[in-house]
Amino acid sequence: MDKASASKIREKFNTYDEDGDGSITIAELKNGLKKDGIPCNDDAELDQLMKIIDTDGDERIDFAEFTVFYMQKMIDPGQEGVKKANLFAIKKQIPNQTELKERFSKVDTDGNGSISVDELKEAFGSSDDAEWQNFMKLADEDGDGEISFDEYVVAMMKLHLKD
Repeated sequence: MDKASASKIREKFNTYDEDGDGSITIAELKNGLKKDGIPCNDDAELDQLMKIIDTDGDERIDFAEFTVFYMQKMIDPGQEGVKKANLFAIKKQIPNQTELKERFSKVDTDGNGSISVDELKEAFGSSDDAEWQNFMKLADEDGDGEISFDEYVVAMMKLHLKD
C-alpha cells in the first residue's frame, strides 16, 4: 500500500513537474525518467511513451494520467492487486483528470476539498455503512475520515485495475 499511496504518487509527480504548473511536459518526463535512473535518449521512444501516458492527447501529463503510468510501470505489478497485464491494453476507459475533478466536485457537496462518508451516502443514495466503510478503507489512505482529491484519483485507478 505504501508505494501506491496518494502522497507517494503526488510526491513523485511533483519531482517530474519541474515548473510546478500541475502537468508534465515531454522535456520534464525525460528529465524525470533520468532522475529515476531510466535514461531515455531515443526521441522516438520518448514520443511514443508520451503518447501512451497522455491519454487525452493535450501533450501534457496531468496527475490522473501520471497515476495510471506510475501504478503500471513504477510499482511491482504483484503488489496491491495491480495486474501484471498492460493497463493500457485494458478496454476500460480510464477517466481523465477533468472528468475526475467533475465527479469529485459533485460528491464534495460542502466544497471543502474532501469527501466524507456522509457525502458518499448522499451522492449515491445508499445507507449501507459497511459498503462505504470498505470504500473508505480503499481510498482514505491517511485515515483522517475524508477522501482528498489525490486519494480519490488513486482509488479510482485501483478500481480500474481490479478484475
